[in-house]
Amino acid sequence: EIEIAKDQLRAEGKPEAMLDNIAKGKLKRFFKDNTLVNQAFIKDSKISVGDYVKSYGDVSITAFERVALGQ
Repeated sequence: EIEIAKDQLRAEGKPEAMLDNIAKGKLKRFFKDNTLVNQAFIKDSKISVGDYVKSYGDVSITAFERVALGQ
């Protein structure tokens, strides 16, 4: 995935020296947005879902559902 991101950045004309850091940043952002544990907690966006779960001690997420309103 990093190589794909680097190829996209090269096509955009980004400096070769910065490609690695930019690609890693893009992947980090992707995982933050697309994995449940790393997403912002809806009631307090300053913490992640994982941090919220940890605050309750020794519990784990066993399942989740995606809910979309207005569709």
